[in-house]
Amino acid sequence: MDWHDDPRKDQAWYDHQREILDPVIVAQEIDRDYDASVANSFIPGSTVTAAMDRKITETVLVGPLLVGIDVARYGNDKSVITFRRGRALIKQIVLSQQSITDLAGRARAEIDPYLRHVSLGQIAVDAIGLGAGVADMLRQWFTCVLDVNSSLKLSNGRDYNLRAFMWREMREWLMTAHLTRDHELRTQLTALRYHYRNGLLMIESKDEAKARGVYSPDQADSLALTFAAPPAPETIIDIPINQADMYAGY
Repeated sequence: MDWHDDPRKDQAWYDHQREILDPVIVAQEIDRDYDASVANSFIPGSTVTAAMDRKITETVLVGPLLVGIDVARYGNDKSVITFRRGRALIKQIVLSQQSITDLAGRARAEIDPYLRHVSLGQIAVDAIGLGAGVADMLRQWFTCVLDVNSSLKLSNGRDYNLRAFMWREMREWLMTAHLTRDHELRTQLTALRYHYRNGLLMIESKDEAKARGVYSPDQADSLALTFAAPPAPETIIDIPINQADMYAGY
């Protein structure tokens, strides 16, 4: 619904939003310009739109299943479980107010049905704070759990830390990937800014984004976690394209 159609909102309300919110958030959340981005947005809106327009049949569904789990750190943040395979985002599960036990159990319940069709490459968990407990619980059931510390410094000559590496890999992947149509995911992917420190790429943190009025990019970070490291080598079971309907949302 356009804000003009909401009787609770008027021009004074809109002007106030422009004063307190980042321009990209105003454009995407209020003006509904989903391709809008600020000058230093790391992922262009046009790239995300193209990925959401791309059909799953136009992508490559090979390789193991990759799971990324972004664990909520604050009261209003969301925990997100992301499933990716090859060039396609399969689905995301967004959860609120989850305990460590509940989140780990839900992740297991969601992963198990896929294992009848495809091998599991890795489960990458944001291990800062509560995430470490989730990762430890998942190790009771899976051997490919990866603790991810996004602030880990890298020495690859391009990225300042692991967060920058994951977001760079995700941006390149988006150029030929398929995304589910999700307005919130679109907003989060295009909202974060970047800069360079000593010639190395840095992506702004969640705390930096929140300081300028950007909602926590939990869904985007969960997808980025699937790029934390190459999946462990194991037997790959390919799903024929006509079985793509096993994926929720298609």
